[in-house]
Amino acid sequence: KLSTSEGGQSVTLPEGDPVVTPDEGTVASAIATADGQSATVNEATVVGTYNKGFLMQDATGKILVYTNETATVVIGEKVKVEGTVTTYGGFKQFAAIKDQASGEYGPAPVVTSLGSGSFSQPAPEVLDGAGMDAYLNAPAVKYIEYTGTLNISGNYYNVNVDGASKAVGSIAYPMEGQVNAALNGTVVTVRGYALGVSGNVYVNTMLVELAASTEPLLIVDPESLSFDAAGGEKTITATLMNSTETITAESDNAQFTTAVSGNVVTVTAKANTGADAVTGVITVKAGALSKSVAVSQNGANSTTVTLTMSDYFTENTNVADQSFTFGDFGFSFTKNNNSTSNYNAGDGGIRFYQNDVMTIDGNGKTMTYGGKNGPLAPDTGAFDAETLTWTGSAAKVAFTATAQIRFSAIEITYE
Repeated sequence: KLSTSEGGQSVTLPEGDPVVTPDEGTVASAIATADGQSATVNEATVVGTYNKGFLMQDATGKILVYTNETATVVIGEKVKVEGTVTTYGGFKQFAAIKDQASGEYGPAPVVTSLGSGSFSQPAPEVLDGAGMDAYLNAPAVKYIEYTGTLNISGNYYNVNVDGASKAVGSIAYPMEGQVNAALNGTVVTVRGYALGVSGNVYVNTMLVELAASTEPLLIVDPESLSFDAAGGEKTITATLMNSTETITAESDNAQFTTAVSGNVVTVTAKANTGADAVTGVITVKAGALSKSVAVSQNGANSTTVTLTMSDYFTENTNVADQSFTFGDFGFSFTKNNNSTSNYNAGDGGIRFYQNDVMTIDGNGKTMTYGGKNGPLAPDTGAFDAETLTWTGSAAKVAFTATAQIRFSAIEITYE
């Protein structure tokens, strides 16, 4: 099967090879069906389930059955499926189709159980950070495995894989009980079926198995600190898993000193009487493991404020093509995407979609910006993708999202 993608492999078919029409009633014949047309798969095996349907396969391929409700079938069950075929995320699926004129959905796929059975999952394709990034450019429905830190926010279950510069694992619509909330913030191994990409960032995964990692891991929170010119103390919480090593910390700048008590690192900044800001790095260690925490301190004439989105919004709000005042700062969002940037009360953050623009107006203040907001392209200054921080000097700056991002707070330093 050849499909449009961003690959570069050239395939030459020998002259005279016939075009083979898939046998009717197979997954291959359903995949070959035009969008909006009906198809039937006479017998296939359920290989994965989630809270919106299931994935099935026969000898000719795999196809998603999107019922928009919790799967009532189980892995290994034999099924017959009849319904309308459509394309979503580049892949064919059975799903109810929405009529654009009326807004009504057509009939959902009809699923008939043909009896129970068993199914053994194949060996997964193990994806490291580079493999996750590569998947964004060549998505396919396949059984995969990746390991990273689980972050649960409302109905979102994202997994950040070390070494991935852009890709984020996303457990899509897990079944009840599949994800233990106690694993939030810990390293897990995900095994399941990759179902394509959303937001040019998220590797959508139908979960089959979730396991806590046994590899030693060091996590620090927060990953950056900032101080006013007056100085003071702030803490870093270090979480060490699967290891009994002692946590230590050191600073590369005499302006900042560290003290460790258990898993808490206290960072003390001296008063800065100079006009210029001071920066440094705190290195937190546990045996061979280490994490860096960027630290900065304002010059004598600078002030830092943190603008928390939930302080300004109390309910779900579309922010696209609208302006807001947060404290002494003006914000405007310009829509350049089919999706609408919005504030989500469930996770207390702004969902800022790719190609949309967020403009921050200092109203006469000269700003530098700090924070962890994801991939942004500023119209002035520079954005560091490694530290996720913008630096520059401007009274106004516009950020274009290069991928879908989410943030709950913004930290601004100004003179």
